[in-house]
Amino acid sequence: MSSVDAKENSITDLTSNIEERSKSDSVSLLYENLVTGLIVNVAAAATLAFGFLGNPQLFEKRVWFFSMLTIFVLRFFDFFNWHQHKQQNTIDPQKMLIRFRVGAYLTGIAWGIYTVYFFESMSLIEFATTVVIMASLAGGASSVLAADRVLVMTYAGLVLIPLSVRGALSDEAHHQLLSILGIVFSLVMAITSKKTAAFTKNAILTKNLNLDLVHRQTALLDKMESQNTEINEINQSLEKKVEKRTQDIFRLSNIDPLTGLSNRNAFSKNLNAQIESASFRVPQPNIAVLFIDLDGFKAINDAHGHVIGDKVLKLSAQRLLNLSDDNISVCRWGGDEFIVAVQNSNEEQAKTFANDIIKALSEAIVLTHHELYVGATIGISMFPEHSQNVDDLILLADTAMYEQKQKNKSNALVFTASMRESLIREQQLAEGLSLALKRHELYLVYQPIIDTSTNACAYFEALLRWDLNGKTIPPAEFIPIAEHHAYIHEIGNWVLNKACEQAASWDLGPTLGVSVNVSIVQIMHKDIVQQVDAALASSGLKPQHLFLEITESIFASNINQVIDVVEKLKALGVNVSVDDFGTGFSSLSILQSLAVDIVKIDRAFVSNFAAGGEAIIQATQHIANELDYAVTVEGVETEEQRQALEEMGVKYLQGYYFAKPMRPRELRLWHDSYCVTH
Repeated sequence: MSSVDAKENSITDLTSNIEERSKSDSVSLLYENLVTGLIVNVAAAATLAFGFLGNPQLFEKRVWFFSMLTIFVLRFFDFFNWHQHKQQNTIDPQKMLIRFRVGAYLTGIAWGIYTVYFFESMSLIEFATTVVIMASLAGGASSVLAADRVLVMTYAGLVLIPLSVRGALSDEAHHQLLSILGIVFSLVMAITSKKTAAFTKNAILTKNLNLDLVHRQTALLDKMESQNTEINEINQSLEKKVEKRTQDIFRLSNIDPLTGLSNRNAFSKNLNAQIESASFRVPQPNIAVLFIDLDGFKAINDAHGHVIGDKVLKLSAQRLLNLSDDNISVCRWGGDEFIVAVQNSNEEQAKTFANDIIKALSEAIVLTHHELYVGATIGISMFPEHSQNVDDLILLADTAMYEQKQKNKSNALVFTASMRESLIREQQLAEGLSLALKRHELYLVYQPIIDTSTNACAYFEALLRWDLNGKTIPPAEFIPIAEHHAYIHEIGNWVLNKACEQAASWDLGPTLGVSVNVSIVQIMHKDIVQQVDAALASSGLKPQHLFLEITESIFASNINQVIDVVEKLKALGVNVSVDDFGTGFSSLSILQSLAVDIVKIDRAFVSNFAAGGEAIIQATQHIANELDYAVTVEGVETEEQRQALEEMGVKYLQGYYFAKPMRPRELRLWHDSYCVTH
């Protein structure tokens, strides 16, 4: 790499993402004012706790003081934690902002508790002193907290409003007067704080914009200097360049035009030549084949367009080339997939090199107005251990990559004999799935979902089952295969139509509905809305009796497309729920944007009820109440779980406690029995 290239890369790092640097500066400004603020708060707390010895609640005030002191100590340690991360340049602005807000809000709440709890025991002088101190703290906060708009606008209210409201309820005129002044002062502080926060934010942003402008100017000057040097070199070596370009024309048929890497044809020929050469040597040298699939590239391509996507591919290819040498050949296999062949590499060396690739590809990709991230999942096959055939080595490396991607992305995995068995098993199941519908091997079972408010069945969830040669294949095994081999559209449409048809034929009550799981692949398909509309029309099922469950993994997809599909589905009148909530990709902002009807909590939180599951369910229930969603909890297996969840206010319950999944003919027997006993 030339000195100019190195300088340009350095400048690119310095100018990455103005918004992130501004956020980091805002957090730093908050923490730089923290120690002074804590000293002021300690002095104020000590004044109120020890300054009025005639107060009858002196002991309680000292307890409160030491509680407040504990908060201050924790915030002081948080300051040192921030300072240490700042020195190491490892600050996570969002994480540190949350920690600071928590500390500030705990402090504000503690002040509010003091003013309300000790209100009755305050003398007039103590009450006036308290009002003055609270007003001073609120006023000081408007400057020291100005770097965080949310915090600066709410902190004054936390400190002043509890005392003001309490005073307003008092029968004493002076209490009422000071309370009115406190409320007015809170409103004034909120307005002032908003302006102060806006001014501070603009100042920080302006600083970073100016810094970025300087960096860009430097980069432009360096680039101009580099271009001048290049022109001089072209003039000095025209004959050599003509010769080189003649050679390039010959190589064009072997080069990927986007990335400049070898294409499939050239790579396969080169790898085959390496294998033939190694076959005549004793002992045979190892050759490692690494199949690389970029993680998160599709989301970038969908969200930002193919132009940005192509830039990401080109930069990723360049990073692979930077890691290569004479023993390493690199190829773009297609789409966002690359293959690397490493000569004279054993298995451990191949894994180490794969981890180096993952690390390099996972670094931030800084483009104009964008800072993007991709990862890489890598599968490894070895010559001659796994195969001596080029196509087989690539297929086995691809298989290992796919296996690793199912377990944990952004890691590397070496092909094993067990994967060969899994590959054969997958091929057998894929062949079986292609004929499963024609052979009538697929069928639906239904599990009831109970409405806790009426203790009656609200709707049934349709669950797909597959019997192959007399053996039941678990959905967790065949659904991913159906998605991978593009059978999911046909099967999913069959499930949707079959569930609607059978639900329309039930004679179990006028409001009983059916829930159907829809995969991420179906949601991203352009015909899903038309398929749902057609299923409702052909079956006669009312739209309000159909519930569509989308898994939480949908959040990792093109969320704008997901939101558009959900809006269109809801326009049909159907209900939409998010399944397996809390297990991976949850985003409250996205959840709010989706405007679904039900959030379904995964069974794992019920089975670990005592080990944190209860708190998560309670938190989800609270969020659902705020967003006007209903909550369904699955995996209920005991009476104790049912009672606990019902006491939390959970709307719907599902699990073996009520019934296992049943064939349609069993539904009436269960329904009649359940209605009699409940």
